[in-house]
Amino acid sequence: MVASPQYFAKCKKPKVPIDLLAHNCIRVRFPSGSIYKWEFEKRGEEQSIDVSGSLTLDSHHLMLEAALQGAGIVWTNDFAASAHIASGKLIRVLEDWTPSYPGLRLYYPANRHMPAGLRAFVNVVRELVSADSIAKRKSELLRSDRERFCICLSSHDVILLSCKRNARLVRAAG
Repeated sequence: MVASPQYFAKCKKPKVPIDLLAHNCIRVRFPSGSIYKWEFEKRGEEQSIDVSGSLTLDSHHLMLEAALQGAGIVWTNDFAASAHIASGKLIRVLEDWTPSYPGLRLYYPANRHMPAGLRAFVNVVRELVSADSIAKRKSELLRSDRERFCICLSSHDVILLSCKRNARLVRAAG
């Protein structure tokens, strides 16, 4: 969860999740139309807050841009915000209530009529993150000559994914 220094120049930083009710939060709308309730956990205590805000978006890129412009607090992942945090453009809040997760989560509709392509992708991801698979492939990387997108599947395994069709699988030393 992050916001810009400009936002915090006008508003006090929240200290506990319930404090968010007094803030302008940038909310996310799922394709189903539902609004994400922000989830928190600290020492086994879990909370879910239906935050309010003047801006509700369905694009994480736009949500991050809005936060950078001082529009409010946004719930986002570390991967998307880390460069902005390092540069001082965004400030983390409620870190003790939002523990890091060392991997990715895949959200998809759980219905019986899942498209074949999505079903195949889900099966591949499940195989990639299984404990046995990770032990066998600790240093496998997908490499491309052009753009690379790093995705951490677990604390033991890093995969580089490429948009390019001719990406190839290689083994890294170590």
